[in-house]
Amino acid sequence: MSKCAIFLYKWQELFIEDLELNEKDLKTISNYHKVTDNFIFFIDKTVPDIITMDINTKTIQLFLKFRKENIIARTKKVDISIDTKKNDIKVVRLFLNFIDDTSKDDFNFHIKWNKITPKPQKKEKPHIITEELNLFLGQLENNIKNRRKELDYVCSFAFKLALYGGLRASEICDMTLKGFSAPYEDSGSKFIDVTIKGKGNTQFSNPLPYLYIKKELSYFARNRNINDDIFLNTKGYKLSRQSLYQYFAKISQEAGVQNTEIHKIRHTYAHSLVNLGVDLMEMQDLLRHSDPTTSRIYLKRNKQRMIGAVKGL
Repeated sequence: MSKCAIFLYKWQELFIEDLELNEKDLKTISNYHKVTDNFIFFIDKTVPDIITMDINTKTIQLFLKFRKENIIARTKKVDISIDTKKNDIKVVRLFLNFIDDTSKDDFNFHIKWNKITPKPQKKEKPHIITEELNLFLGQLENNIKNRRKELDYVCSFAFKLALYGGLRASEICDMTLKGFSAPYEDSGSKFIDVTIKGKGNTQFSNPLPYLYIKKELSYFARNRNINDDIFLNTKGYKLSRQSLYQYFAKISQEAGVQNTEIHKIRHTYAHSLVNLGVDLMEMQDLLRHSDPTTSRIYLKRNKQRMIGAVKGL
């Protein structure tokens, strides 16, 4: 073991002891111990066996790279989360500052680093794959056909409003019949406009393919007044987002698919728009994003789409 690592292990023991004296909880102490273990292991593998050590910005960046490579090798993940990176930076900083503040050792130890802000990991928004989507839709249809309970119509209608209209859970729960226009034809297809309540008393009107929601809308037109809340729970109270999550989790289990969370359905709507070649401005309008960069998340670089864009040049 290198002299640097021996030096750091000695100070790790004092660092952990200080945490205990300051009555830090066991979870915090365990976290700090694990991160400092990883840091010392990194130093032992990379720093020459000398009696001086400079800790600078590059050292910490190399440590984060070392951590990433080890975690990926062990878990097969594409990257480590930004929270893990932030936690590592925080703990190492506290550990080194503790040494710097209290050490009177002859070991030449220099700390000089800039603030390091890890970049967030870019993730593709999760969406429902076609096979699972068909299974879930089939389960909704079977539930209505076999049980014909109001809750089955509630779940089917809520799912389709998210899938074909991109509505959020909170927007679905606030819907009344007044929010739906009369059906109309355009280019040989039938549509219906749905008025969605946004933040700050804003309102948006989105077109939906009428045939997809005709059965559910007709059911509620027979059983609700125009200003009544459409979506009620089994006790007759206005549906909450949490209840909607629970209902979808149960249907996912019945259909034998992964938990179909409501945000995944909205992302599936956005994913479908991308596959249809919808441009950024139209996506922003349909998803009701105030900032186009939010909509841009869904428009990942796609060679076929780029070829289509330039083929008429």
